[in-house]
Amino acid sequence: MLDRMMNINDVVNVTGISRATIYRQMEAGEFPQRVRISGGRVSWRESEIQEWIRLGADQWRALRDKNHTKEA
Repeated sequence: MLDRMMNINDVVNVTGISRATIYRQMEAGEFPQRVRISGGRVSWRESEIQEWIRLGADQWRALRDKNHTKEA
């Protein structure tokens, strides 16, 4: 199944947080990273945004950190 890609406006609408907060949390590792689609165009994977919403930021970060530790 293909993952739907979401632009920043979609992410803001779904999460209810501001664009500035999204970028700030991304930089802090507390929000899913964007994917460069082309040139200056970026998107987020809908499945990652939905997982972030479902788990909450703290649990999402802990799960991501745990998965990164396994990969190293």
